[in-house]
Amino acid sequence: MSKTLKGSLMVITAGIAWGFSGVSGQYLMAHGVNVNLLTSLRLLLSGILLTASVFFRQRDKLVQAIKDRKTLVSIALFALFGLVLNQYAYLSAIQYTTNAGTAAVLQYVTPVIILAFVCAKYRRFPTAAELVAIIMAIVGTFTIATHGQIRELAITPLGLFWGLFSAVTYALYILLPAKAIEKWGSLIVI
Repeated sequence: MSKTLKGSLMVITAGIAWGFSGVSGQYLMAHGVNVNLLTSLRLLLSGILLTASVFFRQRDKLVQAIKDRKTLVSIALFALFGLVLNQYAYLSAIQYTTNAGTAAVLQYVTPVIILAFVCAKYRRFPTAAELVAIIMAIVGTFTIATHGQIRELAITPLGLFWGLFSAVTYALYILLPAKAIEKWGSLIVI
């Protein structure tokens, strides 16, 4: 199997799994499962599976990473502010909007946050194309949140808050582990 085909199949599988995950979370919460329990179980089970995978595939590298204090601090910050908060915020957005699709769209304001960070970091203004993308993301979010009615929200204020907060935590999920992933690889860090 070629690398391109293998990569394409992995992306398709990941997209399906991600979509299934959001809808499953919505279903479980609609049937009485608490967001705290769901977040904890998702992270605990995936953490066990990923750690076991790393232990059997890259044991020596894992031991080296654990001994590196700077890496441990970086991973701890990523785990708390990227993984845990992002999962909790996303599932809370689903709970308060009662719609996994709306929560996902709100979460995908993330590129605007990352772009703002990058522009601030490098002390530059967005390009014309980036500015158009920012405006479109904001207009899209406004339309979803209000259904075009300027004076009222079409979703609950808590749903909007958690959806936008999940975008912030998703930006942290992407930005915080960058150096550790570069040094140790994504499997060990995640």
